[in-house]
Amino acid sequence: MAAALLLAIAACGSPSPTVPTSPGASAGGSSGDPATSLDPPPGQAVRIDSAAIGDDGSTLTVKFVGAKDYDPANPCTAHYFGWARESEGALRVKVVDDTPRSATETPVACDAIGYGRTIAIRLDRPFTGSRVEDLAGYVHFVRPPDGLATIAVPDGWTQATQRDVEESPTGRWQRTWTKGGAADPGTSKGKIDLYQAFDGPANVTGGDEVRDVQVSGTPAKLDRNTDGELVLVWTLGTDGLALVVNEADFPSDDVIRLAETVRIP
Repeated sequence: MAAALLLAIAACGSPSPTVPTSPGASAGGSSGDPATSLDPPPGQAVRIDSAAIGDDGSTLTVKFVGAKDYDPANPCTAHYFGWARESEGALRVKVVDDTPRSATETPVACDAIGYGRTIAIRLDRPFTGSRVEDLAGYVHFVRPPDGLATIAVPDGWTQATQRDVEESPTGRWQRTWTKGGAADPGTSKGKIDLYQAFDGPANVTGGDEVRDVQVSGTPAKLDRNTDGELVLVWTLGTDGLALVVNEADFPSDDVIRLAETVRIP
């Protein structure tokens, strides 16, 4: 599918513990343990690519791109820990690299490959909300957020999936409808994708053919690529929206009419 989102790609990695196990664990935090302190621990935040909450709401699992699992004998490895604390209905999260480094270490040239890392953060109480605020500057949702738009999809289309969309400073959510069965990720045919960015732009783009159109009197952009995928981007209130379909299912006039059924509660 040509509709483009900014995505981070990395290899898989094994889960790391929440509480630091390296010598760096003694730094920061009023309790002496930065992973369980009330305030965010010191250090630069590592950007989180995805977040998921456990069934009981007590464990937050975050994935990110970092160095290889920590090995004291290998200077090209790193140790990370995760911190999380609920505040005003949102879960604030920070991943920190606390690898112990000696000031006398000889600099080593390491490869520039990113490795998939996972941390399971034990929460001090179950989290029942949806919004996760990564202190690296992004927002994720671990459950369907409040304020989701409604859309009048045609008869015969049913919602198949929904998910958080990464790399958004305000939070994005994607829902997919199909004519039956699972969606084929390799094509835009036979499905409707609706992206909603909360208080921000949708940041979804399409092909090289771009037209200025209107959705209920609001300026919009309609992109088309060579395989017939259509990407319609517009704003409703303060939310950025994008519809991704294929002209085999919805000619351009029909996708605009479909967009005009979208409502923000």
